[in-house]
Amino acid sequence: MKIIFNRQEKEVADGISVNELVQQLNFNPVTVAVELNGQLLLHEEYSRKLQPGDRVELVLNMGGGA
Repeated sequence: MKIIFNRQEKEVADGISVNELVQQLNFNPVTVAVELNGQLLLHEEYSRKLQPGDRVELVLNMGGGA
């Protein structure tokens, strides 16, 4: 099925969860923030299954500062 991932069309497996997508892309689910269709997800919601046409944005949490 097709989703929009970081503003680009991407083909993913039917029934894939947010967590599975994050892991397939070699990101640590603990260190990323995921926005699904304009809403920031809690980590507890990463088991949610994606639907065709969903818009997923992935943002890395960066620490640091002076």
